[in-house]
Amino acid sequence: MKLNFDNTVQLINLATNTKKSMPFGEAGDFNEEGIFIGKQKLYDFYDHTGKKLNTESYYSVVNFSDGICALQVSSTSAPQLADKTFKKIKDLNTNFQGPYSEGLAYANNPQTGNIYYLDKKGNEVFSISAKEGSKCVGGLITVKDKTNRYFLVDKTGKPVNSLTWDAIGIFSDGLALVKNNSKWGYIDAQGNKVIDTKYDIGSGFTKGAAIVKLNNQFFLINKKGEPINSNKYDAAGAPDNGTFPVQKDSLTGLIDSKGNTLIDFKKSYNSLLYMSEERVWASQDGKWGLLDNTGKALTDFMYDGALSFKNAYAVVMLDDKYGLINKAGKLVVPAEYKSLGSIYKNTMLGIRAAETVFYNLK
Repeated sequence: MKLNFDNTVQLINLATNTKKSMPFGEAGDFNEEGIFIGKQKLYDFYDHTGKKLNTESYYSVVNFSDGICALQVSSTSAPQLADKTFKKIKDLNTNFQGPYSEGLAYANNPQTGNIYYLDKKGNEVFSISAKEGSKCVGGLITVKDKTNRYFLVDKTGKPVNSLTWDAIGIFSDGLALVKNNSKWGYIDAQGNKVIDTKYDIGSGFTKGAAIVKLNNQFFLINKKGEPINSNKYDAAGAPDNGTFPVQKDSLTGLIDSKGNTLIDFKKSYNSLLYMSEERVWASQDGKWGLLDNTGKALTDFMYDGALSFKNAYAVVMLDDKYGLINKAGKLVVPAEYKSLGSIYKNTMLGIRAAETVFYNLK
């Protein structure tokens, strides 16, 4: 006999070590308020305890941001913005993408070829003939025009200057990467170019430093584009929290934003991740293990993949399934999930994969 089991969605409580199965097979992650969306045939909203928040299920939804969501009751009804009680704010004539950020939300309309920014009443603040737009951060929005060039606009839709780029990165530490003619540089929060586009590769800034590549060598620079020291490296990984994974002469280590060594350089390390919550992931012979902030190993090199720590936990991958580890290196959620979400008030969502089980009947 063959039995088919659909995906199983569970709410995992890390404080009580309990799991609650939900009555659907698909789910999105928590938003910033701990609300998530579950789907069986239609969509419903739930809080982090598993309590259903709506009475009427929906054909299509976008989760809450700044207390506003987007709903469509049926395939023939108009989409609408709604408040936390699911009361309609306004019908929509655009494709709402969200999220709300600094009072504005992104929407588009493929028929008109325009992008739109809506206020929290659903009114159009401005529209631009363009392909894409970002959420508003620090009063700035990144727009991709129909020639695939990027530029910045303010909250009224006005370009901040005449500069356009092949790419614009996310602002970090007050600066953003920009690309022109296959070279990278940096702009400030007013959209002004502060470091010329001359690097082959560049990272985001963190704690006053970024790592760049020029003439086949990696080195640290400050916000003026000046080298922080004379050290050069053969390779570099993505930095964060003021820590930079680098490699030199086949040795891999971790340095801070001043170039000081945090994790000693070793030939046995294939690669390192940046430090998060005083923990570092290192790979050795294709497997990942956890180190403390001095380089002491807290686990064996046993995981197929790992994410950085957040809220005292990190997701790990073992045999194509995901689990959760704490800062002591203990596996607190077994690696048996298809996916694991973010943590909100000691609770996270886990999805077990669908499976087929065969039984011999005697």
